[in-house]
Amino acid sequence: MIGLAPMKGKRITLRPLVQGDLGEVLSCYRENPAFFERVNGTSQVGPLTVQMQYDAAEADPRRAMTGMFADGGLAGVLDFAVDPDERSCMIGLVMVRAALQRRGLAREAVGLLERALAQAGIERVRAGVEPANREAAPFWERLGFVESGTFPAQDDVGARFDAILMEKRLSAIT
Repeated sequence: MIGLAPMKGKRITLRPLVQGDLGEVLSCYRENPAFFERVNGTSQVGPLTVQMQYDAAEADPRRAMTGMFADGGLAGVLDFAVDPDERSCMIGLVMVRAALQRRGLAREAVGLLERALAQAGIERVRAGVEPANREAAPFWERLGFVESGTFPAQDDVGARFDAILMEKRLSAIT
């Protein structure tokens, strides 16, 4: 997993998740059953899903599973991977606790990440939108991302599909 220093914003701090945070991640996921119903076909999400995601991030030196922390607690999750050779970053998940949605926390988290990436020489950020979760595309568009094609992907239960690729150049971010 990428070793990141915490990134402090106006309302949130992004920091890598640790094993002790996984119970709160599960709680966050369970507060968003409609998302999992759309993308996995079932609203059920358990500790094994969270542990598998965490283990995959921990095993990949390009990936980070970060928490959005506000008021001392976990407000959401931002999962991404950086490819330094391509000078790009792929965001795999942005999820905010149901009670905290529509308050700009996800926007702030992505903005913090974009600034850190731009300072590190990363030139573009990508995000995957599952066809079943197409309603997420306007969020990315409001952040300046544009649809730029599709790519092969797989959900948590192993189903394969072509995800929608959203992309943003970071050249204007300082």
